[in-house]
Amino acid sequence: MGLKKSVMLADDTVTIMDKCTDKRNPDNAIAWSNLVNRGIVICNHLMKSSMPDLTNQEWQEILSVYAGTCGSLENPPFRIASDMMDNLGLIDIDKHPNKDLVKKVYEMSQAEQFAILSFNEQYWHGDWNTCSDFAEIKNKILV
Repeated sequence: MGLKKSVMLADDTVTIMDKCTDKRNPDNAIAWSNLVNRGIVICNHLMKSSMPDLTNQEWQEILSVYAGTCGSLENPPFRIASDMMDNLGLIDIDKHPNKDLVKKVYEMSQAEQFAILSFNEQYWHGDWNTCSDFAEIKNKILV
């Protein structure tokens, strides 16, 4: 059973949703619920299918950059490498303690960075008290 909620949609969201509505039939109205639900399902699928392969240590370093926040998820383009540099107040990549990870993230696609930030949001907003280790947490988020 669905849950009925009232939401406020940004102008850009309404414009995009309008573009997804068939204009050939003037009686067609924007299918608000369908488009919102579809968008969430697609984002979740893209997150899971675009997830880059990171070690637990790399995950911990990236997660610590955001320290409980979801980062810049709502404001693409995504710039995790810049966030990693800014987190330490650095401009010179050679001064970063893990410059190889910064370079690795810098070379990732926007879809991969979206996946990382989506994971980050779920990680910091989740209650993981019943999990025994980070692998179990990753599994719960990515299933």
